[in-house]
This record gives sequence, C-alpha cells and structure tokens, in this order.
Amino acid sequence: MSMNKLVDSVEKLVNQEYELSSKDHGEQFSSFHEAYAVIKEEIEEAQKELGDLYKHFSVFWNGVKHDAIPAEEIEYIARSAHLAACELIQVTAMAYKTTLGLKGDNNEPAD
Repeated sequence: MSMNKLVDSVEKLVNQEYELSSKDHGEQFSSFHEAYAVIKEEIEEAQKELGDLYKHFSVFWNGVKHDAIPAEEIEYIARSAHLAACELIQVTAMAYKTTLGLKGDNNEPAD
C-alpha cells in the first residue's frame, strides 16, 4: 500500500473515531481542560504501548544477536504496534475534536 493510500485510510479511521466519540460524549469538549485530560490519557496509553513495543523489540534483538530468536516476540511487537497505532488514531481524533471547539481569538470552546 502506498503511503498516500495509508494516510487516506487512517484519516477515515480518525473520522470514524471522532464520530463515535461525538455520539457518546458530544461533538465538542466542554472546556480545554477536558480536551487536555482526554488527549493526555490517550497519549499516555500510546506511550505505554510504545514502551511495550521497545521492550519486546529489545528482547528480539538480543535473541538475534545470540542466534536464539524468540519467535513469540514478533507477535508481541506486532500487537504492541497495532495497539499504539489505535491509541494514536484516538489522539488524532481528539485533537480534531478540540479544534472544532475553537472560536475567535480567545481560544475558548464554542457554544
């Protein structure tokens, strides 16, 4: 898949995530404090998955160096990368949701 097609596919997922969030929690955040908290939580979840990915990748690399490749680490790497990508899609959707709430120069949520 070309990068442009992948970007388009991810954009569709971001829009779907925004729509789901809008149905459950409204189209906009009630404040920038709320937006910050939601985005921060998603970033922390993505960081956790990336940390797991690096941990498993390190174990994999050590196995490669010692000719004892732990095949299950590849499955963990793929799973952690997949979950990190999902979390980052949520970060993107929530950042988009935040931009919808901007109005005027005072950067207060729109009514």
